[in-house]
Amino acid sequence: MTTRLPAVICLAVLAAAAPSPAAAQSRADAADPFLWLEELEGPKALDWATAENAKTLAVLEKDPRFAGFHADGIRIGEAKDRIPFP
Repeated sequence: MTTRLPAVICLAVLAAAAPSPAAAQSRADAADPFLWLEELEGPKALDWATAENAKTLAVLEKDPRFAGFHADGIRIGEAKDRIPFP
């Protein structure tokens, strides 16, 4: 015959065995070195995005088609006749 523990006791045992949130976070940081990128408004993530955007823009501006594509994008984005209003 087996004895069954009440559910409350089982949950208490499981909770006691679970790692703390800080320990879980440190393991997540170790497992994912880019976790800081998920903090969208974090200064480190914003600095990284700004630097990557500058590198990408430098490459794009060297393409002879860039000026035309950029002008077309601005014209389309600022067009008053194509903006839907509810």
